[in-house]
Amino acid sequence: MRKHTFLFLQYCFYTLTTYSQSSIELIPAAGNTFSDKINYQHCTGHIDPAFQFSFSFIYHPNPIFGLELTYMDENPMTYLDVSDNGSVKVYTSSNVRVQRLLGGLNVSIPVKRFNPFLGFLLGFTNVITTKAYDTNEMTGFSWSLQTGADYYFSSLIGARIKLSLIQTPNISNNSAYFDVGKNGDGFPTYAVGDPSSANISQLNLVLGIIFHFQPKHGNKASTDHQGN
Repeated sequence: MRKHTFLFLQYCFYTLTTYSQSSIELIPAAGNTFSDKINYQHCTGHIDPAFQFSFSFIYHPNPIFGLELTYMDENPMTYLDVSDNGSVKVYTSSNVRVQRLLGGLNVSIPVKRFNPFLGFLLGFTNVITTKAYDTNEMTGFSWSLQTGADYYFSSLIGARIKLSLIQTPNISNNSAYFDVGKNGDGFPTYAVGDPSSANISQLNLVLGIIFHFQPKHGNKASTDHQGN
């Protein structure tokens, strides 16, 4: 019994030392964002596919869990549409700037150099109109589910591919998302009527470069999945 207890404690100690080494990753990434049609009460909202840049900071207390903070920036074309009135699209088409700051948890499955992961992030979306007059800005709550994989070429450099579903609830069609000014300028009341709200869903697909930093004094076994 004592022998088994000793072996168990030894195994626990080895596991703790193997997974106790922390690391930091910096990941610049770029890709495209895609949005589903937004169903408002008397019209539909559209956000065209757009290029997106992101930068992520990830702290790994061990190889399985990662605490992520991500900044995203994009400039999509948005517009409202009424099926029997083509002038609404022309009147409301414009580019807006969308910025997000999201933080949360990733769970990875280390398999040598290849690490698939799942994550859940929470944060805020900030939208700013781009026209020079009657500018407007809005900030709303967002959450994201993400999955992807990391591949490590060495202990210092890797690549990440990531697919994210981002939800931003209760966005009005009379808001900066559709380049409507703070005084309501730019909202087609003549065709849409009263403003209404709906949820915005977006898919992001990005490819990034991983810069991996890890203390040199740690246990080598914990970096095997990263190419050592």
